[in-house]
Amino acid sequence: MIYKELSILDVIKDSKQLAMSIKEDFQVIICVSKGGFMLGLELAKILNLPLLEIVSQRTKLSLVKKLGSSLLIILPKFLKVRLRKWEIKHNVHAKDASRNISFDETKWQRYKTEKNILIIDDSIDYGYTMQKVLEVVNNFFTQPNIKILTLNYMDFSFLKPDYYLYTNHMISYPWSEDNRDYKKFVKFFKQYHK
Repeated sequence: MIYKELSILDVIKDSKQLAMSIKEDFQVIICVSKGGFMLGLELAKILNLPLLEIVSQRTKLSLVKKLGSSLLIILPKFLKVRLRKWEIKHNVHAKDASRNISFDETKWQRYKTEKNILIIDDSIDYGYTMQKVLEVVNNFFTQPNIKILTLNYMDFSFLKPDYYLYTNHMISYPWSEDNRDYKKFVKFFKQYHK
């Protein structure tokens, strides 16, 4: 498994590369926030499409999250990578597939009849988050045609995105608390949501 740390500029560059691979005409983009937010925002700009957000939260914290953000920051990368590999090897997230999904229905309402929808997240590990998001989107929209875009996906997932750049990578994203661009991302994210 390859470890990769992406900066904000890397995500913007990857967004442009993914945009060039899209051959379909979408009417709306839905990003799984926070992981899909930056990618969704960039693609919405490039493709000139409205961006909606959906939030998915695990009901149980991962081992890395349980350790706390202050500890994550001081741990050497090789230890963080080993913890993440341990989580994957022991199917930690597969043991608890429950997710809490929420979205702002008033913001979504004007797009309810749109058909071609692109759902964006940073990564598909096992597929449980995307499975729950798909259920909600399918129930909200009227007969949607949905495609999925991610930066990374694990090939052991039961869901495969339609568009992606990386396979079987362990990625530290700017929205990861231990990423060097985390503070910049949080500041940008908060400004956008004012």
